[in-house]
Amino acid sequence: MKKLLAIIIAAVMIAACSVTAFAETTNVSYDVQPSYTVAIPASVTLGDAAVTADITASNVILEDGKQIKVDLTAASNTASGSTFNAKNGDSAVTYTITGDSAIAVGDTVATFAANGSKTLTFSAADKSAATVAGAHTETLTFTVKVESAAVAVTGVSLDKDTLELTAGGDSATLRATVAPDDATDKTVTWESSDTSVATVADGVVTPVAAGTATITAKASDETATCAVTVTPAVPEYYNKLTKINDNFSDQVYLLKQLGRGRQAYNSSLTAAQAYALATYQAAIDGKPVYVIMSSQDDGYEIHYAVSTDAAAAEHTADLYNICNESNPVRMYYIAQ
Repeated sequence: MKKLLAIIIAAVMIAACSVTAFAETTNVSYDVQPSYTVAIPASVTLGDAAVTADITASNVILEDGKQIKVDLTAASNTASGSTFNAKNGDSAVTYTITGDSAIAVGDTVATFAANGSKTLTFSAADKSAATVAGAHTETLTFTVKVESAAVAVTGVSLDKDTLELTAGGDSATLRATVAPDDATDKTVTWESSDTSVATVADGVVTPVAAGTATITAKASDETATCAVTVTPAVPEYYNKLTKINDNFSDQVYLLKQLGRGRQAYNSSLTAAQAYALATYQAAIDGKPVYVIMSSQDDGYEIHYAVSTDAAAAEHTADLYNICNESNPVRMYYIAQ
């Protein structure tokens, strides 16, 4: 019995012991170096018809956000421009090169972020300037390099969709936001649909004359617009005019009740001022204005401005003349 108890105690003691385990880690790494192969044709033979040549990129391994860029950096007989010259002495054969668009000396002709190819089209040779027979040649120099990939513009927005300005008054500034924030080229160009109404430069909109115009901001192929309304400048004496009260006089009261006009005024005006006022009101109303004025020694007094048809204006003038035969009125038409 004692032996059995000893065994049990020993077993219990062993079970109660604690064991601490230590974990070891191993980092495995390998630095993959960027690599690529770009193949550019060693020669291109021009002909009487266009020919093509491919620039290819293979075995491309690049860091994220990087791309291969191939530039046409020089041409032995062509300093600049997109018309190239293969020569034999002073004799020249001209040609052009097209990728996505016409290619000029200094242009990027291809970009690669992965394996791929880019086709260049060489036009038919123009032999009209050739003066000798034999081979005409030109050496094109391409530069290949890795750089950060361009981030395309995905949108552009303006801080205002509409603007209301006064001709000859203060300018207003539109602010354009280009997306994304890290776009490679965030250049914004500005254009007005009608510079006789409003002009724009670097987002500053300047009112010129009454009317409407659309201001367009463009970033890459993305656009945003703002509708601009320019109201005519208010003559400085416009706000000094006093509306005729109903009890001003029986004659004018009759005009106000029976006339077809929009507003009645009582103020001494020169003829030039009356014309300017009517022109302003015409622009506001968006239609012709007929102005009825009575003679005064020191100029003219505008009694009624009619924004309607000639018949209504004549009717109003007749009413005034009936009521005030000693001071007949004159009626003038102001074009819209």
